[in-house]
Amino acid sequence: MRVRLVLALACVAAIAAGRAGAAAVTVDPAFGYRIGDRIVAGGRVAFDPRARLDPESLPKIGRLHGWLSLEAVTVQPQRDGLQITRVFQVTASAAEPRLLYLPKVALNFKLEGRELVEELESLPVGITPLAPAKPVVR
Repeated sequence: MRVRLVLALACVAAIAAGRAGAAAVTVDPAFGYRIGDRIVAGGRVAFDPRARLDPESLPKIGRLHGWLSLEAVTVQPQRDGLQITRVFQVTASAAEPRLLYLPKVALNFKLEGRELVEELESLPVGITPLAPAKPVVR
């Protein structure tokens, strides 16, 4: 009972602060990427249709770090929200399998003078080498 009350209060506080939590992001597949591969990450943000997205809060195209570059961001309206798709490119070759995290994104919306924030969650993806570090001898 106490846990439910704390959870309910946390939800009310988040909504009052204009933060509804992190929207799920999907990538298929989540592993096996190599240098030059494109990773397509899609997330659906549900919100009040009267709210307006601040375009400045969309992620900027360009190199994120030594491993990833953001190549494209598309926003498609849905019935009760937006479908946001980000396309990343792997820009380095891993010597051994490596786990990277696609960055979290905070999207700002305005509704009746209030500012709302919705997040696209961070997501792990697996990067693999082009060839094994030690050649296979036959």
